[in-house]
Amino acid sequence: MDTNNLEPEIDRFARSLVSLDPVDFDASINEFFEANAVFDSGRMLVRGSSRIKKIAWLFAAPAKESGIVAKPDYDEKTQLLKIKWKRTFVLPPIPSYLPIVSNFSKAERTFHASVDFHLAADEEGEEGGNATSGRKLYVTKMGPITRDLFPLEGLIPYYFIKGILGLIALFVANIALFYHNHPPSKGIARMIFVGVYDTVEAIWNWLNAERARRQAIAEQWRSGKEKDLRDFLTNAKTSAGDLSQQLEARAKKAGIPVEDYKRRASAIMSEMQKRASEAIVYFEGKEKDVKAKVKDTKHDVQKKALSTQGNRGDSPPQHHASGSEHNHEGSGSSHSRDDSSVSHDPESANATTVNDTSDEEEKHEQEDRPRTPMGGHDPTAPNAPSYAQAAAN
Repeated sequence: MDTNNLEPEIDRFARSLVSLDPVDFDASINEFFEANAVFDSGRMLVRGSSRIKKIAWLFAAPAKESGIVAKPDYDEKTQLLKIKWKRTFVLPPIPSYLPIVSNFSKAERTFHASVDFHLAADEEGEEGGNATSGRKLYVTKMGPITRDLFPLEGLIPYYFIKGILGLIALFVANIALFYHNHPPSKGIARMIFVGVYDTVEAIWNWLNAERARRQAIAEQWRSGKEKDLRDFLTNAKTSAGDLSQQLEARAKKAGIPVEDYKRRASAIMSEMQKRASEAIVYFEGKEKDVKAKVKDTKHDVQKKALSTQGNRGDSPPQHHASGSEHNHEGSGSSHSRDDSSVSHDPESANATTVNDTSDEEEKHEQEDRPRTPMGGHDPTAPNAPSYAQAAAN
C-alpha cells in the first residue's frame, strides 16, 4: 500500500481480501502480504503467504455472501489496520435418512468478524517508481480474529492446539483444492500422476523454505555475534585507554618522569627496529654469498670431473692392477713399499717436481691416478686421495 495514496489502497485491499472470488483475494495477498507473513487467528496458526491463500480459499468455499460492514480503521502510529466484515456460510446438503443431522441440511448462518492487520513499511520506495509514489506498507501478521462463537467454543484451549489446527486446516485445504482442480471425471490416471507430482513439489518447496529459514536464523545469529564481538573489542580498547591514562596521571602525581620514560622507550624501540632491519639485510646478503660460492664450487667440480674423464684415454690406468695387488697384500705393507719407491726413485721425485710447474705433466699424473673400471675416482686404492682432494686438484 502506497503511503502517499493510503486511503484508496486500504479500501481496495479490504474489499478484495473479503471477496469470495479466489482471483481477487489471491491477487490481494500476492500484492500486500510479505512472503513470510503470519496468520494467527487465535485459534489457528499458519506461516507463509502461499499457505494463507489456501486457508482463505478454504473459508471462502462454503460461504454464500461476504462483505465489509464498516470503514477500515488504520492507526499510523501503531501501523495497525482493523477491518470488520460479515460472511454467510451454507452447510452442504445432508441426506434425509440421517436422523437429526439432516435438519441442518443447507442451513445458513452469518458470522460477524473483525481482524487486525499488522503493517510494516519498506526501507525505501520501489525502484523505478514515479516521483509521487511513497513508501510501501506490507502485511507482516494477520490476526487475531474476533468473531461470533459457537456454543461452548469458549471452553476450547486454542492456545495449545492452534499449531496443530493450522496443520489440519492446511491438509484439508490441500485435499479440497486438489479435488477441485483435478476431479476424477478427468481420469483416474491423470489424477494420480498429478497427485504424486504435487506431493513431491510440496515436499521440495517445504525443504527449500526450511533451509531458507534456518539460513536466516544462522545469519541473524552470526550478525549478532559479530556485533557483540565488535562491542567487546571497542569496550576493551576504551578501558585499556582509560586505564593507561589513569596510571599515567598517578605516575605524574608521584613525580615519576613519565614523558622521559616514554621518549626513552620510543627511542629504544626505534633502535631495536633499526638493528633488526640491519640484521635481516646482513643475513640475507650472507645467504646470497654462500649460495653463490656453493654454486661456483659445484660448477668447478663438475668442470674438472668432465675434463678428467675426457683426457683419460681408452686404456685402463697402469696403477689399477698394482693397486689391486697391494689390496691383496695388505694396506700396511703397500704403504711402506709405495713410500720406499717414492723416496728412492729419482725419476718419481723429478716427476713430482715437474708436475708442480707443468700443466701437461699434471694431466699425465691425473691419468695415472687409481680409478674404478667405470673411469671414476677410486678412494679405496692404496695412497688414493679423498674425493675432496681429487676435486681440488
